[in-house]
Amino acid sequence: MTTRSVYLFRHGETVWNTEGRYQGMKDSPLTARGRQQAMRHAALMEKFDIKRIYASPLGRVRETLSYIQQRRSISVKFENCLVELGAGEWEGRKYDEVKELYAEHLKQRKDNLAQFKPPRGESRSELLARLQIIRRRILDGESNSDHCYAILSHGAVTRVLIMSLLGISIATDPPFSTGNDVVYRIEITGADVGVSHFVDGEGPLEGLYFPGLAN
Repeated sequence: MTTRSVYLFRHGETVWNTEGRYQGMKDSPLTARGRQQAMRHAALMEKFDIKRIYASPLGRVRETLSYIQQRRSISVKFENCLVELGAGEWEGRKYDEVKELYAEHLKQRKDNLAQFKPPRGESRSELLARLQIIRRRILDGESNSDHCYAILSHGAVTRVLIMSLLGISIATDPPFSTGNDVVYRIEITGADVGVSHFVDGEGPLEGLYFPGLAN
């Protein structure tokens, strides 16, 4: 039975990542570390002979792609459904500022992770709904004849997609990492879904990545 492998990459570290700001659908440039992460992404793609990427069209993903393509010629299709979870009025604000200005909203989010959305933002449930085409492509091979390809997107997109594929409720918040330096490999064999991970280009190690725990 054929096994399909899908690699889930996040864009390289950005300036706003280091400043502790919500990004959502806004952008900031990659840091030097983020550019190095992009090159490690390229090395993994080369190692596993990945020839196709489905990517978010946001600027930080496009910048990450520009460094990947310096090392490897690869086919890219931009998918609007892969843009990051919209953070509305929180976008561009530091986490501490949001804690101060939106304390009641943060309490509501803790109580209802699946349905909560920031003012003019988006909920996890809405994100999952727009990711259904990607989920079907992974599970069923829909509209894709490749047995090995990559998805390059964002932290919340990767988290919600993985939780959906593994049957984890999006109303929960398991502390696995979707950091800029973490790559997940989803392997589909028949009805079985397996997951392994890479950190800083090293791996694969079985399962999800929980920082600080033995993996």
